[in-house]
Amino acid sequence: MSKRDRAYNRIVLCLRAQALLFQLAELETLRGQVREAEENTALDQSADPVKSTIH
Repeated sequence: MSKRDRAYNRIVLCLRAQALLFQLAELETLRGQVREAEENTALDQSADPVKSTIH
């Protein structure tokens, strides 16, 4: 394998790693939004006695 091939492979690996890190950051953001929505739903249901009895 030539130096050029190895350099190209390193670049491809770095780009893949960067894409995975970006996806992980997106997942963490979505996870936080879901957690917040769940907390808000729980608060809404606990504040309304009619909603809290409906499952």
